Amino acid sequence: MINKKGEMRSSITLNKLLICITILVATLLFSYTHSADAQATDTVLSLSVYLPGIGNSGDVLNATNTTLNTQKPTNTDKTVNIYIYNAANQLAATKTGTISFEGASGNFLGQIKIGATLNGAYVIKIQIPGYLKKRVPGSYRLVPGATVQMQPLTMIAGDFNGDNATNILDFNFLKGCYKDFLAPSFCDADKTAIADITGDGKVNILDYNLFIREIAVHTGD
Repeated sequence: MINKKGEMRSSITLNKLLICITILVATLLFSYTHSADAQATDTVLSLSVYLPGIGNSGDVLNATNTTLNTQKPTNTDKTVNIYIYNAANQLAATKTGTISFEGASGNFLGQIKIGATLNGAYVIKIQIPGYLKKRVPGSYRLVPGATVQMQPLTMIAGDFNGDNATNILDFNFLKGCYKDFLAPSFCDADKTAIADITGDGKVNILDYNLFIREIAVHTGD
């Protein structure tokens, strides 16, 4: 009788142990699968952006002439704001990321995660401080988990105050940061970074000349 009770206790203990192990394994598998799914759901936009006056980008009046461009910009990273529109031209999402200068190709590249809520055909527009908002050519099928390569895009410089237009307000902004000979009338480090569209760390005649060439386009997309 005692042996039978002992055997029963051992059997119960073993069963409890097997149940605990089964639960633990199931929990670990669920956690791993859930984590993998979460990582795979982000849609990624792969951007290729050319900025006039920097690297291998032309400008509005000189589409292919890059001889005066800055090839080693002082600020190699740019903030990019992404606007995503659905088929009804309604704003579906906005995201902010960073693109970085790539010396070999002479443009700015970046991989921007936009989450996993969008699925379908969308129009993409991007805006960078100091530049007009511009539409990436074409429309794009966005699917959770996919990396979508955007067509190369050349921005238009000169929108220093961020109102998606180039006009006298932007000229005044540039003039306030201009410092070829005299100290700027008003300009801090953030404003200087925006007005320095040639990327050489200074706001001078080169930025002024580029602004005059770019102002042929007055509004963004």
